Amino acid sequence: MKRKSLLLLVVLMIISLFTVVGCGKETKKEDKKEVITPLLYKVTKEGSSNKIYILGTIHIGSLKNTKFADYVTKAFDESHYVAAEVDNEDENDDPEESLNEMMKMLYSDGDNIKNHMSSENYDKLMKFIDDNKLDDGMFNKDNYKLEYYSRVLTQFVIEKSGLSVEEGIDEYFVNKAKKENKELLIVEGDSYQEEVLSSLPDKLYENMIISSIDDLDGQIKEAEDSFKEWKRGDEKEIWKDDGSSIKEEDKANYSEEDLKLAEEFDEKILYSRNITMTDKLEEYFNNNYDVFFMVGQDHVKGDKGIVTYLRQRGYTVKVVK
Repeated sequence: MKRKSLLLLVVLMIISLFTVVGCGKETKKEDKKEVITPLLYKVTKEGSSNKIYILGTIHIGSLKNTKFADYVTKAFDESHYVAAEVDNEDENDDPEESLNEMMKMLYSDGDNIKNHMSSENYDKLMKFIDDNKLDDGMFNKDNYKLEYYSRVLTQFVIEKSGLSVEEGIDEYFVNKAKKENKELLIVEGDSYQEEVLSSLPDKLYENMIISSIDDLDGQIKEAEDSFKEWKRGDEKEIWKDDGSSIKEEDKANYSEEDLKLAEEFDEKILYSRNITMTDKLEEYFNNNYDVFFMVGQDHVKGDKGIVTYLRQRGYTVKVVK
């Protein structure tokens, strides 16, 4: 079994904060729409009339010629608040702020990317950028950080899959909340997520980039399959994968360095955030907020996921259908 794409995991769990991803191909309008049936949970607690719905999302998608099942729209309509990891639309409104975010992706004091990856991998990355015309022309290619190129590669994979962040589930419901004047709650925010991404080591970003280049077709298929699985919302199937980047049965196939990097990735990108997200959910519950709560699906499932933590804290969490 191959290790799950760490590069794709970044965008499935964290929205790219300054990239603009192109939309997929146009779909002709048809009378019959595909009904999306995602995994949705309802959180309650004995002695309280309050309730919170949890929708584990996927930050990319294509919603053309689709509609959500009635149980999803009903849960949204019942909720006075909508919570999301970030408000991506608001963050991209200010051109100056966008430029400032871009500048954070540049090395300073004469440093450049050649000092942060092997020469062989550097040549492979630059060839890929040139061959696919991914150079934005704003700055010297060597001045961009590995983190920036990981986002470029992720964006490229998503575009090739026909999906987009703009049609991601979070974006859809955040925009719907604004149109209906529901109050928007931000679970983390862009500054926190940027801090998490910038804390990942260079070697991890290098591995992510090169594995994506070497297995581009596999990355594209993984993006497509992830969205299809999300739309079906089969709890048993979804919970087979706890979100970790290397499964226990596969660890013997990897070096100690790979295992250490994967563990660091999982802890920073997934597990530590699951705890803070659960704390935030409990805060909303204690404030008697009826919330339609959205975070990446991998945060919701598994022994170290939000649903498990809530049950351990005495909440009743049930699937809604």
